[in-house]
Amino acid sequence: MSEIRYLCGESDVFVGRRGRLKRYLVCAMEGYFPVLAKTGANSLAVIFRVGGPHVGISATLAVSTSQDGGVSWSDPVEIQPRWDDNRNPAFGVNARGELLAAFWKARLHAYAEEVPGQGLRYVGRESESWKTVPALYYCKSSDGGRTWEAPRFYMSEMLTLASPYGRIIPAPDGTLLMGVYGVPREPREGVR
Repeated sequence: MSEIRYLCGESDVFVGRRGRLKRYLVCAMEGYFPVLAKTGANSLAVIFRVGGPHVGISATLAVSTSQDGGVSWSDPVEIQPRWDDNRNPAFGVNARGELLAAFWKARLHAYAEEVPGQGLRYVGRESESWKTVPALYYCKSSDGGRTWEAPRFYMSEMLTLASPYGRIIPAPDGTLLMGVYGVPREPREGVR
């Protein structure tokens, strides 16, 4: 019989009264922007950023899964290649049990060539590309996060640089809902 190994610690918590909470390590020295989804009675999946800090061209997004309620976790599976600065994930599960991920490809909007042929640098300021180049990409996994389809883009009619975040959740009729933020394409009353 194989031995399951995992790292576990405890933290103080206060929910009505003081107590201790067990915490299990999913990944070390990574894990920015985590979004957790329940995928079954005792199974979970989490998406998070790997390969770089908050800003970093080499970073991407990865998914790890747990079949025991979060005690042990699979090795992270990168859902997109590196060097696009993929970030700001939204994550959820549809009615067919497929994992869904949406994210912003920051390389397409927030980087400029430093010296031609010598790499990119983060500029992070509004540019004309915000209106014409898709920002929000989405993909799905039909096998519990082991493999991912090629991403497709979504171009918002209302927002430039539409960036997803948080959980993707189903409405009572099965429609999937996802939070998105960005800059309005046209001024709108009550929106700044």
